[in-house]
Amino acid sequence: MKMVFYYNMSYYTEMIYLLCLILSLTAFATDKVTPKLFQKPNTSLSQSALKLVQIISKDKTYKSKEHFVVSGCDKTKMDWVQMAIMQQPKVFDYKFSENCDVEGTFTAKMNEEFPVKLKVRHLSDYKEVETKVLITLNGTTEGILIKFVGTDGVFSSEEEKVTFKSWYTIDGNPILGKEFKKKGEIELMALNLRPIKRIIKLKD
Repeated sequence: MKMVFYYNMSYYTEMIYLLCLILSLTAFATDKVTPKLFQKPNTSLSQSALKLVQIISKDKTYKSKEHFVVSGCDKTKMDWVQMAIMQQPKVFDYKFSENCDVEGTFTAKMNEEFPVKLKVRHLSDYKEVETKVLITLNGTTEGILIKFVGTDGVFSSEEEKVTFKSWYTIDGNPILGKEFKKKGEIELMALNLRPIKRIIKLKD
């Protein structure tokens, strides 16, 4: 059973980043997650915020050489497996490196909201991201459903603060070895307290 979970647990890491990035959303970085069309915003974004959206969504029209990478942050995915199965808190300590564009320490927990505050680079002009994350795992008629919810999120630069919230689900049956179905969205809510509405839908 542990071996089957190990095969799929990389999605935990992807989503933590997608939520915390956005973190992340996420991830939690997988090439199979592609952005859908943005819903119409209520107000326009700054150039820095627009660039942030392009980087997070992996917009194919984005021509910059700057890319946000998190694939090398974890030394081993077994840490996430143990946390999920044993339901025990786990401390994660990340440092900037060739394939890791986040730095900081946080304690991840299952079924309990936990704060995350990280330094970031290669994410437009934003140098820090913080959010609160809740991860739950529940059984379904089809297998299991893993849900990540991010609240009170903030991307911070010297001149701007962009608030956001996000959610992401992974649904499937690891016993049968089937690939998980993944979907979610990130909503940018305000830019320097000015209300905005920019939703990035993420789906296989």
